[in-house]
Amino acid sequence: MAHPPKTRSGHRLPDRRSREHPPHLSSEAPAGTRRGWARRRLRSTRSHRHRHPRYRLATLIVAGLLMTPTAARATYYDPEHRDCYYLSKIAAQVGWPRRELPTLRRVAARESLCRNTAYNGRDPYGGSYCAMQINASNRGFLIAAGAIRGNMEELRASPSRCLRGALALWKRHGWTPWAGASHA
Repeated sequence: MAHPPKTRSGHRLPDRRSREHPPHLSSEAPAGTRRGWARRRLRSTRSHRHRHPRYRLATLIVAGLLMTPTAARATYYDPEHRDCYYLSKIAAQVGWPRRELPTLRRVAARESLCRNTAYNGRDPYGGSYCAMQINASNRGFLIAAGAIRGNMEELRASPSRCLRGALALWKRHGWTPWAGASHA
């Protein structure tokens, strides 16, 4: 008689011809026993820990903590960049006071790196537009001041419109709309 085949772990499978095989029907099973094959317990909890859902969740949490940056990196901005001087030249033509031009360069460099095409859609009330990052909540005020005709995208299309709108805001509120950037 041939021996029954072995499993990977070296255990022999029960022979169907002998009585080792569990019954297939619940009516054939003796009282107090389960129907079908009994589940084999894991021999070593240490080597099979990764299979338990609790340990999988803990592994994911630890991996997530290791992958998140611990400190936010600040983007370097240079108010002495040629784009900032270009903006301050246009600002002087639009009517900004000369004594405010260094602050204007710092604010524009911090808000948008002096790029007039900048747009931040994550800001509330429709985003912020142009080099000075003017929020869309000021749309009605900018239309009344004559800086735009109706669309906030006009600020991104023309640096002079952007700086004209920023000048109107500055005359009314000072540097408070840019308070996070004015003290840099």
